[in-house]
Amino acid sequence: MSKIKLRLEYKCFPMWVYDENDSLINNDLVDELKNNDTIDFLLKSIQEDFDNLFINDGREFRYEGFRDNNAKKSFQKKVQDAYSIIKNRVGEDYIIESFIDINEL
Repeated sequence: MSKIKLRLEYKCFPMWVYDENDSLINNDLVDELKNNDTIDFLLKSIQEDFDNLFINDGREFRYEGFRDNNAKKSFQKKVQDAYSIIKNRVGEDYIIESFIDINEL
């Protein structure tokens, strides 16, 4: 069975799709979710929030972190919501895994 992995990397879409041999197929929405504006917007928002945790001004690249605890909680809710939506929509067709650990951010 193919897998959807939610994983954060700087400037990369947070959905990673793998085949049954764990080989990367795509770093984008699966076809079944391409027309789902809610999940597309939510994942783009998660990525934007994650990218904003870093300073990248051409001279330096470093992790800055969340500006406050409310921003961290909001981010965590977005991740949980995205996971739930994906699981509910395509959980019978894909193994869904999240590698997003808010405590590591």
